[in-house]
Amino acid sequence: MRYSTVLSGILVCSLLALPASNAGATVVRNLATGIDDVTSLKIANLAPDGQWIFGPGSQASFVGVTPVAADDTINPVLWLSDAASADSRWIIPFDKTHNDNAVLAGTYNFDTLVDLTGFDPTTASMRQLRYAADNRLERILVNGVEVWANLGAATEEFASWNSLPDFLGLGFFQPGVNALRFEVTNFAVDCTPCGLRLEGNIQAVPEPSSLVLAGLGVAGVLSMRWQRRRR
Repeated sequence: MRYSTVLSGILVCSLLALPASNAGATVVRNLATGIDDVTSLKIANLAPDGQWIFGPGSQASFVGVTPVAADDTINPVLWLSDAASADSRWIIPFDKTHNDNAVLAGTYNFDTLVDLTGFDPTTASMRQLRYAADNRLERILVNGVEVWANLGAATEEFASWNSLPDFLGLGFFQPGVNALRFEVTNFAVDCTPCGLRLEGNIQAVPEPSSLVLAGLGVAGVLSMRWQRRRR
């Protein structure tokens, strides 16, 4: 088979792979809390998780503050154990003044950003999500739009995993950087622990240009091999 035929075949295959659905989606971002994105290891206890921040609407003293990772020593009797998964850790609002996680009742918006540059945003969605929350996860928003609401009874959700439907947010992502919010309520009358533990990811299909570039990359490798064989 001639090299030109191989190259043409690669380019045709790349173009045929243009995303029209979620088929061929890949992981864009791991949403797991308390995990170092570089090493995929748990962040040290009480060290900041820089992928998250407490957004506007949170209990006032924490707006703009980075949550810290926490093992289950914060609440060892009631909270889902740190050992329940190697893929996440709790993140919490930490009161440095009192050196504890006993915080006021109210809303704590755990915000994060996801960059979809190079991906088709119309195919982007959240997959394989599960969570634990103290006290309760109320809503999930994508770019300010509610894509999931907790319609169950107002029960505490910190003792076990709670699973969420796949494809959350589909149709609500946009090109470039997107804002995600996980809204947690702390029921406390007085100061009590609060936190979020999340696992799952964002998946999307690469944009057509990315696929073509990938095809050209493969074609380049084949070209080099073909030329070497001719020598």
